[in-house]
Amino acid sequence: MSKEMKIKIIGAGGIGSHLVLPLSRYVASLNVPVSITIIDGDEVKEHNLFNQNFRIIGVNKAEALKNSIPKELHRKEISIWAVKEYLTPKNISKYISNGDIVFLCVDNHFTRKFVNRYCITLNNIVLFSSGCGLTDGTARMLFKLDSGFQTTDLEYLDSAIGKATAVELMEKLEQRAEADCEEVAQTNPQLIWANMQCATLLGEMFYQFMQEAGTVVAGAFKLYGTQSPIIYFDLSNGQKRVISGHFNDAVMNWEKHLERIRTEPL
Repeated sequence: MSKEMKIKIIGAGGIGSHLVLPLSRYVASLNVPVSITIIDGDEVKEHNLFNQNFRIIGVNKAEALKNSIPKELHRKEISIWAVKEYLTPKNISKYISNGDIVFLCVDNHFTRKFVNRYCITLNNIVLFSSGCGLTDGTARMLFKLDSGFQTTDLEYLDSAIGKATAVELMEKLEQRAEADCEEVAQTNPQLIWANMQCATLLGEMFYQFMQEAGTVVAGAFKLYGTQSPIIYFDLSNGQKRVISGHFNDAVMNWEKHLERIRTEPL
């Protein structure tokens, strides 16, 4: 029997809700044991129905997505789990471990920051991350093996992630809790097509990774022709392009960067 593939999806909102079902269908076709864990403490609100893949309000998002997976897929050696709480710096070690394939589908930089910093402490980890504005967005990945890093980390590619603080995240959540549905939609507009494009890019990167993973050796891993790709899109002008993370061109600077974030407090 093949070794179980462990997939963790962090965030079940605009991007995560559009990723879960097609991802489940794809891994079912691989005919290997797979466990998918969906992690989110949020409940479906009325305004979520306009851009997220839900039908009923008032239910936990992770649980709702778990229940949306067709029963037929469960017969393909797939187990689906829902964690009805937010991922935090305190509980991350409980849910993410060596050998996991992680999809980071959150809408805030602080979560990206502490997930990235935790993942670089592990020996074997694959981390896909995506985020979007109203019409544009990006997808990127972190890949680390026992033999070393195959890509740069998320913070090195986006300095805004490293500057994020827990205080900013708490203020954001409090503002959302106090606002009504119309206010949330106005202050944090989301376009369903951008959310779906991010989910598609994550699936595309995962597919290409699966094609390369069996033959990867230290220093030779490439996705889209580069070791540290960022995929950028903008629906307003139809643009989609690959941005290189310059893994080979700035190794010394990146090593200094790693040394700093390993010791710097969140």
